[in-house]
Amino acid sequence: FWIAYTIPSTFRRFVADERLTGALIPAVSQEETENGKPAARLLGDTIFTILLSILTVFCVASIVWAPYLVRVFASGYMKHPDLFKLTVDLTRWLFPFIAMVSFVSFCEGILNYRNHFFIPKIAPGIVSGGVIICVILLYKHFNPSIYALVTGFLIGGIIHSLIQLIPIYLNWYLPRIRFVINNPRVHFFLREMGKVVLIGLFAQLNIIVLRNLSSFLSPGSVTHYQTALRIMD
Repeated sequence: FWIAYTIPSTFRRFVADERLTGALIPAVSQEETENGKPAARLLGDTIFTILLSILTVFCVASIVWAPYLVRVFASGYMKHPDLFKLTVDLTRWLFPFIAMVSFVSFCEGILNYRNHFFIPKIAPGIVSGGVIICVILLYKHFNPSIYALVTGFLIGGIIHSLIQLIPIYLNWYLPRIRFVINNPRVHFFLREMGKVVLIGLFAQLNIIVLRNLSSFLSPGSVTHYQTALRIMD
């Protein structure tokens, strides 16, 4: 599970969290200051459309290529066919979670710009709540039971995403699919995200090397390392 969770989480760093909000907020802010709120909303819609398009292609491709991704992150598992197959299946189920987190980060950026901070920060606890409830209630209904954990992440992610819609509607408006590429703010946003990708590639090499090494060690090594890392974080 930890390998399967690490793979989409590694790519999540490129399209979500503070990296996305850090590029989104200044672009939207400058657009509204210079051209008004309708132009800022159009820019927000364009960025939303770009993210949606990239994530759709990326998630579908990653689900198809999951076996190759697992080989990159945990080549030691190839010696254990059943473990390798389970990791591939879990990876495929967890990839849609990236799209949900990216949408939440987009909403968080817009809401932070509109001076609304509470819901975006409390919402991640909903994911943890979904995981806890599903593990307690559903673990007997899955074989292997680890799928209860994946189900919890997906259900929590869906609720996590939906709960953003109310504040973003009240403070901005619901994002729509609109695309205007010839806006200099769009170019600014894409340049900033491009820098994030280039810098992030080097940082993720460390994760790939460490997960690969741990996949050759005794069973439980990945979990021990990940738990220690979480405590340290």
